[in-house]
Amino acid sequence: LAGAPRYGYNVSPLIYEIRRERRIETAFDGFRWDDIVRWNAGALINNPKTVYGMVASQSVIDRYNNYFGSNLFAGINLKTITDWDGKTKQIVSPYTRAMRVWNDKLYLNPIPTDQIVLSKGNLTQNPGW
Repeated sequence: LAGAPRYGYNVSPLIYEIRRERRIETAFDGFRWDDIVRWNAGALINNPKTVYGMVASQSVIDRYNNYFGSNLFAGINLKTITDWDGKTKQIVSPYTRAMRVWNDKLYLNPIPTDQIVLSKGNLTQNPGW
């Protein structure tokens, strides 16, 4: 299935494409968090493979090195990946481990303590809060 090996969760190819397109079309509109919660896709936060880095083809590396007169990519973490199209690419990979950790309590918001008190026992706090 599309998305399974690269992003760490299984969805049909159609759903994967719809979600990918929504992510692109609503970039910087503030909907990403709501989508992750609605789709029960918090595992994406844990997956360091969702952020790969910048593609650095050999021609790009050569142009930068020729322009600046030195090897700018020396000591940089270049990683070779096989992309969705089956082609291999070199990327500048700034992330070598997961930088974020998902907690399932984040699927629900906390209930304000004063509301729990006012409910006289009819409300309880959401799990994890």
